[in-house]
Amino acid sequence: MYEVEFFDGSKQALSANVIAENLFASVDEEGHRHLLLDSIVGFRKDGDTIAKEDVFVVSSNGTNRRVETTKGWQINIQWKDGSTTWSKLKDVPDSYPV
Repeated sequence: MYEVEFFDGSKQALSANVIAENLFASVDEEGHRHLLLDSIVGFRKDGDTIAKEDVFVVSSNGTNRRVETTKGWQINIQWKDGSTTWSKLKDVPDSYPV
């Protein structure tokens, strides 16, 4: 038996077989670890966002067009293993398509 400490600080005694099963379940046949997205628990701006006065640009035909960008936005992702990380919003759609 091994004493395992989880991300939340709790501890539990687990056998080597249970630990090995969980390790093998979290990696693919090449040994790469994959995390499954559980939920989005927060968001924030990092100071690099577009200012309100710069949200619209004039297109070549003279009409105002809204700038569509995720620049400067981050989201806090909770993973299935219970951990959380901040990720740039621009990186998330490609990695975790809906």
